[in-house]
Amino acid sequence: MIASHLHHFKIINLVRTGLLHDIGKAKIKDSLLNKAEVLTFEEMEMMKSHSVISYKILNSINDLDAELKQGILFHHERMDGSGYPLGLKGDKINLISKIIAIADIFDASTARKPYSKKKTPLQALEEIKSSSFNSLDTFICQVFANNMLKFYNGRAVKLSNEQVACMVHINPIEIGKPLVRCGDEYYDLSVEEDIEIIEVL
Repeated sequence: MIASHLHHFKIINLVRTGLLHDIGKAKIKDSLLNKAEVLTFEEMEMMKSHSVISYKILNSINDLDAELKQGILFHHERMDGSGYPLGLKGDKINLISKIIAIADIFDASTARKPYSKKKTPLQALEEIKSSSFNSLDTFICQVFANNMLKFYNGRAVKLSNEQVACMVHINPIEIGKPLVRCGDEYYDLSVEEDIEIIEVL
């Protein structure tokens, strides 16, 4: 696990970055944050500015570490250079930013929002897994996914056939199609084409 190899001070910075990384959204109008329609180019640029706004708000606080401030500024940067605000690549992005980027995607994907359909945690992990080959850090994605799979294994789920089942094994190769148990019956969702998980309970 990554945290076990981090200095205590870096873990504190990581936690604080997780709490503060979107503070700049407080400066963006609620009407834009909650808009259900597709954003215009100008609106998208305004939304993207939240990481810079967050950095500017916190940069004047001398007690906050520079690593934390960089983590906030760069949490939307991507390994392949497709992120923002600077289009940084690879090792130019600090570790905290790489970790927060993955957690932020998971949180955004599984939250109820007016402009996007809420995904199940397994669908969000599939999305992160698919991005681990280009835009996200491969090793951190693997560590994150492995720990989240341990957390969700054994959880109850609602199936598309209206039954409630329990996940008994989540295959890391096909995260969204685990083996589930419903009463005395078992369903391998990797072969059951007509059944899927619609909600993790």
